[in-house]
Amino acid sequence: MTLAATVGCFDDGSFIPTVTTVANGLNNPTGLAVRPDGTLLVAESGAGRIAALDADGNTSTFASEFSTGTFFPYDIGPLSLMLLEDGTLVVGEGGESTGRERISFYDTTGVELPDSVIVPVSGSNFNGLALHPTTGDLYAVSTESDRIFRLPALDGGGFGSAQEFVAATAQPPISRAAPSGLAFEPDGMLLVAFSDFEASGILRLTTESDAGSALVDVLYETSSIVTSVAVAPSTGEVFFTEAVYAGNQLGRGRVGRFIERDGAFTAETYIDDVTAPAALAFGPNGALYVATLGATPNTNAGGVLMADSETTSESEPAGLDDTLIPSEPPPAEEAGTP
Repeated sequence: MTLAATVGCFDDGSFIPTVTTVANGLNNPTGLAVRPDGTLLVAESGAGRIAALDADGNTSTFASEFSTGTFFPYDIGPLSLMLLEDGTLVVGEGGESTGRERISFYDTTGVELPDSVIVPVSGSNFNGLALHPTTGDLYAVSTESDRIFRLPALDGGGFGSAQEFVAATAQPPISRAAPSGLAFEPDGMLLVAFSDFEASGILRLTTESDAGSALVDVLYETSSIVTSVAVAPSTGEVFFTEAVYAGNQLGRGRVGRFIERDGAFTAETYIDDVTAPAALAFGPNGALYVATLGATPNTNAGGVLMADSETTSESEPAGLDDTLIPSEPPPAEEAGTP
């Protein structure tokens, strides 16, 4: 089902995307990854499973039996997903207490690789994962404990024990709590999204400092809640999701992107009026996927949108029948800043 047609161009000449619903009826989808064949993997966090949607639109369970818990008001299990070059799926988990939360690994058939599981002793609710483009080190954010971890790449494959890359994001110089997403720019700069009620935004950090991380600049500040950040592999453009927080849950939001004007980067709306956007991922042909939590937590109100500014290839998921409708957005009076 197409939600918005391609009707023109942005100021920079790029096409306004066509937005299509490719999945709905999901319970708190919080993480996305897309295989080279176009199979979409979704962390259906509230259901404690990872779902797979193939290029023909067929849905199946890829992995299940994750620990589940609550990050009020949302039921959570697997939170974030990332694919390695060999097809291994990395899962940042939620639902456990600090010191028991896992970063787990699954082969291409959905079988867990138990010898690869890593349990950072001071982390929980791993909402974001990113791989350094040069070193191959894995980075993870712990939303609940305000930490960023680095898992060094090993020469023989896999990753070493988690190290605290940033031990307390709420302390200077970062001074922001609740990191909610990660992405690397092509030059190795680390983008960190924060869902701090008082200081939400996106920061750029260097990973080359002798003292570990160093704040380079504040890319974006907002009174809404930034839930994810992603970098387009083909262009290096930075995209993000944000939503208002009202009534103890995420409400209306948008997908934004940064464009350069007069030597400075400006945030603009890429997709408007999205209900509780939570995660982003790019497909093999450059299409952008957006996980949405929906208007009501824990009720299968979530879904996945696909935004394509060009012709969609046949390898992308076909989507759902046109008789299905997206979740209704929250009433206008609920929209507002925390």
